Amino acid sequence: MKGNPTLDIVIIGGGPSGVTALKYAVASGLSVQLIEKSSKIGGLWNRVPKWQDIQTPKEDWAINGIAIEGTKSKDIVKYLDRWVEHYQLEPYINLNHCVQGLTYRDGNWLIHCETSEGSSKSISAKNIIITTGLHNIPKIPSKLDMTKATIPYVHSMNLHDLSVFNKDSVTVVGGGASAFDVLELAIKKNVKEINWVTGTLSWMTPSTIDKTKRQGLRQLAFLSLLKKKPDDISKPLDTLTKHKYKKHNVESIMPSGRFDIFKQTSVNPRPLLLQNLERINIHRCHIESLNEDRIKLTDGNELKTEQLVFATGFDMDLNYTKLEKLQNLKRKEELRRRTGCLMKSLDYPNLFFIGPTILDITSTTPQLVSIFTKTILAHIKRKTVIPDRVIDTMLPHWQNLRMLASFDHYNFPRFIWWPWYLALAWYYCKSPTKQVRIR
Repeated sequence: MKGNPTLDIVIIGGGPSGVTALKYAVASGLSVQLIEKSSKIGGLWNRVPKWQDIQTPKEDWAINGIAIEGTKSKDIVKYLDRWVEHYQLEPYINLNHCVQGLTYRDGNWLIHCETSEGSSKSISAKNIIITTGLHNIPKIPSKLDMTKATIPYVHSMNLHDLSVFNKDSVTVVGGGASAFDVLELAIKKNVKEINWVTGTLSWMTPSTIDKTKRQGLRQLAFLSLLKKKPDDISKPLDTLTKHKYKKHNVESIMPSGRFDIFKQTSVNPRPLLLQNLERINIHRCHIESLNEDRIKLTDGNELKTEQLVFATGFDMDLNYTKLEKLQNLKRKEELRRRTGCLMKSLDYPNLFFIGPTILDITSTTPQLVSIFTKTILAHIKRKTVIPDRVIDTMLPHWQNLRMLASFDHYNFPRFIWWPWYLALAWYYCKSPTKQVRIR
């Protein structure tokens, strides 16, 4: 471990959030090191199947002019490598360091690690920033008894071998972004019988434009800064979204109730899914039980299928910290209630989170990570104070800026920040192919 005996900051996690945060921490002049358990940076993107991609155009996801070639997992890893090279971050990165627990003692943190050689190491730091994300443990409905099932099944996170779609009948379980992607894979592979079991559906923005080309986040950023009241944002979006479902004749997969962007995420369009919806047998219910090659549903129907694919999301895992108040937290909502302003731990001093509490489909990760990191650094350097205020709702995209600007006048000067960011949002809205720059 390079650097001072007691560092100012240790960042845990070498995915997009960790690498982005490291750049700004190094630039602040504080002593910092990033620790990553695997042998290379990239985090989750090193483990997901090759077909997995980001949910937005690459220009919306990438920032600061660092070239990004595409939207697939391999492109994200290459992009992070370019960050490390461009900002000369390699001396601050420690690979093959698996965290075995955290201890707070005498005003400092001890990060207990095990290296790839099997040796133990304790690293001392005044502050810790956790960037290990939400997508840690693939989730399969816990109430399901799989012991009697003869149907082969796989979680979308482990769907590396697409030969599973060579079967005549495939059943996809889940109602979010991953389920939409898996259904499109089944359509591309010409599966004869596609069953879709979903109890809860995510909202989508129906369109013929591919998810990696639609520039919806830029309009949302502009709307978020232009409108102060949550209802002034959600109401027109609800009207527009429902109109699109009706226009594209896909009301059969429209969630019930009102679309509120402060409570639900909106998934970018899946044109192939929408155009082939009649090929899919949709069951808006849950799986009750599995027995040999049959699936019993809560709507009373039974399915016979040759392959089961769970696209049912992930559970968060902070158990590696060995911190009592963080044990067994599984969802970002649970962690959100234990943080001040979505980032500062309310249970432990000088412990911060980036990613787990703010990450959602409507948020471009590097942009928000850079902005939140700057506020955390200002707090550490005593330029501002992060309040203990719990944000009990999801803040869509640049609504986070309003929250930060309410107390961080170092990074968001009074009377100046709003017109500046509004002008930026307008500019990038008019320039859909330009990557955003964050100072």
